[in-house]
Amino acid sequence: MVSTSGSGMSTLRYGTTRENVISLVVVNHKGDIIKTRQNVRKSSAGLELTQLYIGSEGTLAIVCEVCFRLFTFEKYNAGAYASFETTEDAVRAVVAMRLKGDSIRTVVKCEMMNKWNMESTNAYSKMSLPLTATVLLEFTTNDRRLRDVKEDYRTIAALFKQVGKAKIVKYLQSGKELDSYWSARRSCYFAARLVRGKGVPEKVFTGDVCVPLTALAEIVAYTEAIFEQDNKKCLICAHIADGNFHLNIPYTSPQEHKELQALEDKMIKKAIELGGTISGEHGIGVSRVKLVTLEHGPHHVDVQEKIKKALDPDNRMNAGAFYPSQQLLYPTAHL
Repeated sequence: MVSTSGSGMSTLRYGTTRENVISLVVVNHKGDIIKTRQNVRKSSAGLELTQLYIGSEGTLAIVCEVCFRLFTFEKYNAGAYASFETTEDAVRAVVAMRLKGDSIRTVVKCEMMNKWNMESTNAYSKMSLPLTATVLLEFTTNDRRLRDVKEDYRTIAALFKQVGKAKIVKYLQSGKELDSYWSARRSCYFAARLVRGKGVPEKVFTGDVCVPLTALAEIVAYTEAIFEQDNKKCLICAHIADGNFHLNIPYTSPQEHKELQALEDKMIKKAIELGGTISGEHGIGVSRVKLVTLEHGPHHVDVQEKIKKALDPDNRMNAGAFYPSQQLLYPTAHL
């Protein structure tokens, strides 16, 4: 999580890993142990090395210790299920919810699945939810009577119906009902492995773009359209309130993988054009190195390359990944 500044379903409430790490202990290429800062709320004593190492994917040092922020556990929860005619309708509804800002305080999770994803999760989880774009919400509170949760639910339900023309909006009670609906979201990846009925689990091609909320409807519609043009089902599950969505596309052959990479490249280039990023949380790794300069520009990348050279002059730390210059050194970086 630290190496990619990963995040997940609760980012809406609590933020990404980057926002929740106070300090790190790392070991550099020489074996030196470095603590990035003291465990205090604020410090003006020098450069912020913590943020330098977060998201560097092990290319600058090995993370050995992490000091995280902690949050008070909220005792009570409930949820909501909403079904929309199109993915764009679902996205517009969630954007409208996000624009309400702090007036909606109890939402901790907001996830979306498109119709193709619902088809796979229904089969995997033995459910029969409508095969349309779906949004799931979870609320948490310390109010035993859930008064603030119910108020937020009523506000969101009205917005979803008004802005997204939601076909169904349903309040989900805590416990078995809430868990059964959320099992559909949690099983997305595993459902994708079996959706084509090959008898054995397939590999899954994953994507991870993130765009400003104002561009979210456009990039999702574009992605679904290019997959349809290529006669492929586009399985999308999304941390939708963060502007971040994932592809989970099953494949078997090298040719299928090549075709999916070509589609992902188109999606990523469109995301960058809309002011987005090539990866919201999964990281650069090897396969996305070729697009780093497209997002950041050569001068930005040059600064990153110089930092890598200064902190790892012998290129011992996760060589072959993350930096465009590594493409010249390791053929795997051309994936």
